[in-house]
Amino acid sequence: MILSLLIVVYVTMSLVIRLEILPGLLLQLTIWLMYAALFWLLYRHIKKSGESPSPETIKLHRPVKLTKLVILSLIFTFASTFFTAAGVGMVIMALMWFGGGALGIFLLVRSIRDLFT
Repeated sequence: MILSLLIVVYVTMSLVIRLEILPGLLLQLTIWLMYAALFWLLYRHIKKSGESPSPETIKLHRPVKLTKLVILSLIFTFASTFFTAAGVGMVIMALMWFGGGALGIFLLVRSIRDLFT
């Protein structure tokens, strides 16, 4: 179903967008292979998790006081305003982007290792 949705998106976009600005067939094939590999990994993990017994669930419920939420939201608002006014926002955004990319690659490698062990 997801694959058919992706095909519909590609076909629709090729009708709406000029064909000369779309990436070449080799680049699209690379993306399709990445989709296939990630969906295969997801399928294998779901299959593997169904074979193992499920652990006991632990309920963690810690109520958060309203004053703490208000203080944290004010800190976030002031920090965001300050960093935007100081021109540091783009630097922080770039650091978060690269950090998220590194974390994603790390988790992908750990997920592949977990699948084959």
